[in-house]
Amino acid sequence: MQNKNGSINYKDKLVSDKTGPNKITATQLKNEIEKVISNINKESAENIENDGFKKVTYKKKTKPNTTKGTAEQEETENFKACPSKMWLYIGRVSEGVEEVDVINYIKKKCNTAVETDIVVSQLSTIGKAKSFKVGISNKYHENLNQASFWPANIIIRRFNFWAHKKNSEEETANFSKPTEEKMN
Repeated sequence: MQNKNGSINYKDKLVSDKTGPNKITATQLKNEIEKVISNINKESAENIENDGFKKVTYKKKTKPNTTKGTAEQEETENFKACPSKMWLYIGRVSEGVEEVDVINYIKKKCNTAVETDIVVSQLSTIGKAKSFKVGISNKYHENLNQASFWPANIIIRRFNFWAHKKNSEEETANFSKPTEEKMN
């Protein structure tokens, strides 16, 4: 009971089975109907691909393997890694506070005299409250993430570089690009 294209004409099959000695049960009928539907879905999928449409597929992006060096270095070697920093957003700061004030506050609370461990830059804001981007060595991570470290009503969170990308692009546009003479 197959057609020229290989599909089965189920209407003729049902009629012949009713009249013959083999009658189809309800579960057999259900199975036959499911087969027909799956065949129709396969044929329509092939037709869509042949009509010039592209089948949408999603591929999970994998992160590239990263290796972190562990070799011991002599102090006389100049080739070394820079110390890693954590970056924080500090918001709702009073309008009288400057970058130096933030650096002095962090140095006093962390009991450190090294100023090069701390990088603070003021961000552009709307309104009177100020906000800062703070970069500090990872060894102070636990202290800086505690609410008791900061003054009341100051907002602290991890700095989101994507959210502040527009501001940083505007700031860097004012700097001239290095020429080949400067690079050599």
